[in-house]
Amino acid sequence: MGDISNHPRWYSAGLSGSVYGLSGVVMTDIRHISEETKTNLSVESGEIVVSVSGGKDSLACCLRLFEMGYKKEDFRRVFMDTGWESQVTYDYLDELEETIGTIERIKRTVPLDDKFTTAAKKFILEEEQRLGRESGLIRMVVKRSLFPSSFRKYCTFELKIKPFQDWIKEQDNDIICVVGV
Repeated sequence: MGDISNHPRWYSAGLSGSVYGLSGVVMTDIRHISEETKTNLSVESGEIVVSVSGGKDSLACCLRLFEMGYKKEDFRRVFMDTGWESQVTYDYLDELEETIGTIERIKRTVPLDDKFTTAAKKFILEEEQRLGRESGLIRMVVKRSLFPSSFRKYCTFELKIKPFQDWIKEQDNDIICVVGV
């Protein structure tokens, strides 16, 4: 995470918790944002980005911003896609866009390079064909010959945190992360 703290100002207005271990993050509880805080969260002070998971807390963050007077075009919504979510989740996100606005899908590409055997590549492509999408998680499990677990949470960092950090670094504006946890 080294130089992530050198990025312009980070501000998180989450329900609670932390924003992916990013340094320099200021946390506040969005349920208690005052008019003064709302002024500090103005579009001029940075680009507001809501991390949408498809769960109730991230939806609550979007709805709270609407209650505070923000419009769809006042903030961006992003979803970190591992390629392994249920089709129900993808369908729900598509439906949710009608209410909260476009949700950008951030996805890490895990290339099928020389580190994969021919048999592994064949297996991956068949599974992705069955899923109907590329799956970073399947590719990482095969590449590492290891499923993630509560002790080996590499998928969270590699498929969600790192791609989100990279995406934020590519943005031209300061970022205000709004996360429901």
